[in-house]
Amino acid sequence: MSLLLLSLALTAAGLLMQLSQRIPQRLERELRGMELLVGPKGDPWRQTLSAIQLLSEPGGTLPYESVPLLRGLPQVQQAVPVLLGGRHRGFAVLGTEAPFLALRQARLAKGRGFEHVMEVVLGADAAQGLGLAVGAEFNGLEQPGRNLAGAPPRPFVVVGILARQGSALDGLILTDLSSLWALRQPAATRAPSLSVGLNGMGGQPGSDAGEESLGDISHVLVSPASPEALSVLLPWLNAQAQLQAAVPREEIGRMAAALGWLPMLLKTLLVLLLVCAWLAAFALMLQAQEQRRQDLVLLRVLGAPASRVALLPLLEWLWLAALALVLAWGLSELAWTSLRHLAAPEQLHWLGTQGHGLQHGLLLVLLAALLALAGAAWPAWCAWHLQVSRMLQPGE
Repeated sequence: MSLLLLSLALTAAGLLMQLSQRIPQRLERELRGMELLVGPKGDPWRQTLSAIQLLSEPGGTLPYESVPLLRGLPQVQQAVPVLLGGRHRGFAVLGTEAPFLALRQARLAKGRGFEHVMEVVLGADAAQGLGLAVGAEFNGLEQPGRNLAGAPPRPFVVVGILARQGSALDGLILTDLSSLWALRQPAATRAPSLSVGLNGMGGQPGSDAGEESLGDISHVLVSPASPEALSVLLPWLNAQAQLQAAVPREEIGRMAAALGWLPMLLKTLLVLLLVCAWLAAFALMLQAQEQRRQDLVLLRVLGAPASRVALLPLLEWLWLAALALVLAWGLSELAWTSLRHLAAPEQLHWLGTQGHGLQHGLLLVLLAALLALAGAAWPAWCAWHLQVSRMLQPGE
């Protein structure tokens, strides 16, 4: 029982340490290239979450004509459109333009980027999960709630595979916007036009009028020309009737501040779990030593020094801690494996590829050693000061 309690406590400690390190690292990777996010009018937090996790459209779409309008603003250095385009065998399909890969600092492991319609680039997890290599072809996208305009004239062709990024890109299928527009409904169902232009910024709205015949997009990743430009763009874009701008890093920080009590609560619960497990193990080990008191007396009578007898409780606790560590490692690996099997394909990057790192392993060993030393202190002191003559008296 004491072994199981300590193992569960160490497993919980290991998982919490890993999550506390991995989540900030993953968020930092997800926020690459997301200085400013522009989408349809709505909740900026929902829009940010949709752009980071790429799970669903943030309450609507924008016409593609908003992209050249944004690019015409002097405060905008770069604007890259993104369209969430359904799934293929569980992996999200993303329509965008060629600069997207450079903006998100993605590296190609094989092949090249997409250049033509029906060409795709696969993330590392998507390529592995689909079993596709460069040159492979596939058909069909899962698009819930959409009526396809017709089958594409030819299948999608894999032209590149990304190196592992440790972000949502690992589970994506990237293609050109035109590839997804070919599968969308007719123009009658598209988002309302922005032909009136963006007012009050001194750009050249409407200069690319021919773009109105194109399809819709989910959001635009905007790179401001300077920090000062960002402070000007954000309130101005939010003042537009059909646009919603958000700074993903600020939205994540705002949510983290609102949930600041949660990490402290988890750490408090972990400390309580460790203390309860240690107390239960201490009581059981102390009871076992009381039952073996006559054996300890016999060792002293046979000539064993007090220091050696006092060492026995410490060795028992260290052995218990070692077994608890091994069992905790097994439980932790089982937990991570189960989570990876249960998680959606696009969420695998949050879990990582291995359950333990060297730093976490050393911290767990140190924690187990401290628990063992604390548990063995009192039993060792009692064994050291064992009164042999009194124990040998009749009635003792």
